[in-house]
Amino acid sequence: MHDFQNAIIDGIGYGPEEIIPDGKIHRFATSDKSQDKAGYYCLFEHGDGLQAGFYGDWRNPESYLTWHSQNGAKLTDQQREWVRAAKEKAEVERSRLAEDAAAEAETIWNNAGPAPADCPYLIKKNIKPCGARLHNNKLLLKVINADGKIQSYQTIDDGGNKRFLTDGKVRGGFFSIKGSGADGPVFICEGFATAASVWEAMNGKHTVLAAFNAGNLQPVAEAVRSKSPDREIVICSDNDHKTDGNPGMAYARKTALAVNAKLTWPEFDSGDFGTDFNDLATSKGLEAVSLRIEQADYPSPENQAESWPDLIPFSQYDVPAINADDLPLWAGSMVREISDSLQVPAELAVTTVLGAVSLAVIGCVDEVEVKTGYSETLNLYLLAELPPAERKSGTIAISFRPIYAWESEQAEDMRDKIRAARSKRKSLEKVIDQRRSKLSRIKDQDKLNEEIESISKSEASLPDVPKSPRLIFDDSTNERVPTLLKDNNEVAGIVSAEGGMFDTMAGRYSKGIPNLDVYLKAHCGEPVSVDRVGREPLVLLKPRLVICLCVQNEVMESLSSKPGFRGRGVIGRFIYILPDSRLGHRKIDTRAMSEKVIREYDSGIRSLLDLRGAGLKLKLSPGAYELWKQFAQAVEVELRPGGQFEAMTDWAGKLPGAAARIAGLFHCISSSLPGNLTVSAEIMEQALSLSSRLADHAREAIGQMGCDDSRAAALRVLKWIRETSSTRFTARSCYKALHGTLKTMAEVKPGLDTLEERGYIRKVSEPPSGPGRPSKVFEVNPEVVR
Repeated sequence: MHDFQNAIIDGIGYGPEEIIPDGKIHRFATSDKSQDKAGYYCLFEHGDGLQAGFYGDWRNPESYLTWHSQNGAKLTDQQREWVRAAKEKAEVERSRLAEDAAAEAETIWNNAGPAPADCPYLIKKNIKPCGARLHNNKLLLKVINADGKIQSYQTIDDGGNKRFLTDGKVRGGFFSIKGSGADGPVFICEGFATAASVWEAMNGKHTVLAAFNAGNLQPVAEAVRSKSPDREIVICSDNDHKTDGNPGMAYARKTALAVNAKLTWPEFDSGDFGTDFNDLATSKGLEAVSLRIEQADYPSPENQAESWPDLIPFSQYDVPAINADDLPLWAGSMVREISDSLQVPAELAVTTVLGAVSLAVIGCVDEVEVKTGYSETLNLYLLAELPPAERKSGTIAISFRPIYAWESEQAEDMRDKIRAARSKRKSLEKVIDQRRSKLSRIKDQDKLNEEIESISKSEASLPDVPKSPRLIFDDSTNERVPTLLKDNNEVAGIVSAEGGMFDTMAGRYSKGIPNLDVYLKAHCGEPVSVDRVGREPLVLLKPRLVICLCVQNEVMESLSSKPGFRGRGVIGRFIYILPDSRLGHRKIDTRAMSEKVIREYDSGIRSLLDLRGAGLKLKLSPGAYELWKQFAQAVEVELRPGGQFEAMTDWAGKLPGAAARIAGLFHCISSSLPGNLTVSAEIMEQALSLSSRLADHAREAIGQMGCDDSRAAALRVLKWIRETSSTRFTARSCYKALHGTLKTMAEVKPGLDTLEERGYIRKVSEPPSGPGRPSKVFEVNPEVVR
């Protein structure tokens, strides 16, 4: 069964956690979301030890594959007949389940009422109901076949989460938005919102079909072509320009060629985050959608394999998206609300919400135990980089608002207590001063010594004046930070939309002498001892500092030039998040944030703050630890020479620890403390998914700082290419030209690899032109020297 499981993983990239050989169809996740059940498999066992089965991903009809356990050995006629019969039996069962699901779908559809125009999802997408109905407060879309019979349904909740009916058939099915004209072309799109935008852009004149996913475009188009051999079909493709291989365009183009249909797609600027016609309608209006539809044409069948990919400029980020789905429950919901209401990148909101959660958590949770003898604190150093006017300050204010409110309430509650304690101390100090003023009148030495000792004891017993807790600071001197930590149970946060803190760390207030110890040690809860002139040393046993900064590009680029930042580990301690700017693409008339989401977020943060001082300790479940261990081992391998983290070992060496911290924070969001203190495997899986993408962000950020040798080499090679207007060159000629700055071919090679990855150059096959070892030949993308 392990062989079958491995075959599934090799075939479609994901696999089930266990295999049940009962001849029934089972579902499993084919993405990082456990609730996504797009994968399926069926496995049979024969009495002679033979196993056979099939598997696939319903999103991709071409992924259907079969398997048997003979490892390439030829099956006997009897075995072949058994496999055929077993498969037929499973298909019969699958058909029966699909028929039952179709009946259920028809009943639910007939009993559902029309969807109101003020449905949150429709408002968010700025579309009309287009015949959708409402079921259990979710949009309901019937999945029909070419004969108009209902075979399943899809629901969409307010957050845009989509679910199909279990066992319902989707292949070849679609949701139809009828046009006012009986004739004319039929338009086929992927999703409902896309179809609604296309339908509205044509003023409702033509029928538009939503096929639900890219893999279902061709089955739907073939069904339409079978019913209407001469009717014009237009495939309205998604443009997944941020995804390798652009699967939306690939499936759509293949579909258009297969059924002789026209093809069109939305066009976006290189920095735009949109992918479909609904995104185009939102950013540029329905007129832009209408124009692209008018430009639909039949795709040419010639091979496009030799075309150049889009350049990935060094000034832009080639990093994976991070969004609301990457944070659990109320934290993720808050990210979504902030992003939609303020029109800021989701990555920025993830940074600030994660910072606020970390600051609330460290007051009540001391650490997460990864394994015996190894624990991590739960404070994070976060750094997001964005240009001016991106509403960084507003995002910070909203994310940290419940902590500011809690501080204000604590100050108000303690005001009278502080005033009374201060008055009492002043009175006692006055009494002590009066006693001290009379010491000169005491002539008896023994009595004088006795009184001096008594005064000393009185001073030692003076009551401390309590201070209201203060967790957030926007800036402070290096010398002041330890005192702030001491006054607040050794936890505090530095939160700012500016980068002045780095200048402070580098010695702005200490004559250019950096003082990094407290920042380095407060990252991991290491004891700090500070000697103070004329006062007792200040000792911190387990200080924990949260840093959440949202800065401009110039700040990021300057970090590696600050003394001690790279060598002593400051750069390696930060989590870097690089959002795509939304400047120029923001909506003006946005809805207000959901009061329900705000209440849930505030309540979640407040519940953690109210546990302040609890000293809780989390631990990993066996499953969570196993996942973490595999992740840590994979990272360790990539730290080797030639590994993806070779140029950033200082950062990547701390990545497993950061992943454990994030898992601890996700647990605190998802669980009711102090009851459940064990981090589950599911939580760890979500944390590791985010951590893997954070590594890509860190690689780009560290490259911007000039710390990445391969990036620096690539820029030197690129400058040479442009100066010489080279369209073709060899690795050897490049090395000879740059021998003054890149001393060896080993220094040149990472630069060439980086340029090839970014689409600037590509290797070409060419026979050797002379004696000796041939040098690699590269072509230059025409865009580079244009």
